[in-house]
Amino acid sequence: MKAVIAVISDLSTDMRVRKLALVMAEEGLTVTVIGRSSPVQLKASLPGVSMERIRVPFRRGPAMYIVFNILLFFRLLSRRSEICVASDLDTLVPCWIVSRIFRQTLVYDSHEYFTGQYGLQQRRFRHFLWKQVERFIVPKIRHMITVSDSIADLYRKEYGVDPIVVRNMSPEVSHLMPHDRRALGAGADELLVVFQGAGINGGRGAEELISAMPLTDRVRLVIIGTGDIIESVYDVLRRRSFNGYRHLYQPAVQPSQQGF
Repeated sequence: MKAVIAVISDLSTDMRVRKLALVMAEEGLTVTVIGRSSPVQLKASLPGVSMERIRVPFRRGPAMYIVFNILLFFRLLSRRSEICVASDLDTLVPCWIVSRIFRQTLVYDSHEYFTGQYGLQQRRFRHFLWKQVERFIVPKIRHMITVSDSIADLYRKEYGVDPIVVRNMSPEVSHLMPHDRRALGAGADELLVVFQGAGINGGRGAEELISAMPLTDRVRLVIIGTGDIIESVYDVLRRRSFNGYRHLYQPAVQPSQQGF
């Protein structure tokens, strides 16, 4: 049996998608993951899983979503499968259409409460469009999973669906080689605070964490990853470093290199 997982994020850093693909492959499915090519992408590989990236000429904004979804639709048409997994609302439309055409089993994996995310509600027209997509398709979905009980309750109340909660849990890390604290500029008595993610965007706590750091003592902040506000975050960290502010920033790294 073949399965396709569609996601708009970087295949090398989306740990939820990677874990789902591995579980499906271990169950004997032939799995293909289709994601978006990004300027800072890392090498993506999983045993027993095929990975494909779609090149989009736009990095963000409405044009990026529109072009990616159109290209994803045609890619899915050429990848006949029995199961189609839509990762978040921004891949649901092409997955839903193709699953209807070929009578595939559609699984909707909601990584977050998409229409409630920071910034989208302030953009009323965009919020309206995404909400209409959600209202039209989600009540028709028979197989849905999400990340927490609170988000599952929101979908139950709004659309009468019954998502299964599959939490985001860290993988086993005892095999990872720990980083040398001295290479991070941290003393033996300092606490390491690691803020990591491929979606370091507004409203996800980066700004608040930076503001709180001057209130701490013997704490080293390590920021790893990329996102919409990473340049402004880096500028703030660089300016504050002149006052003895303790931080380290580095771009996205492979999961096997995150031994903190």
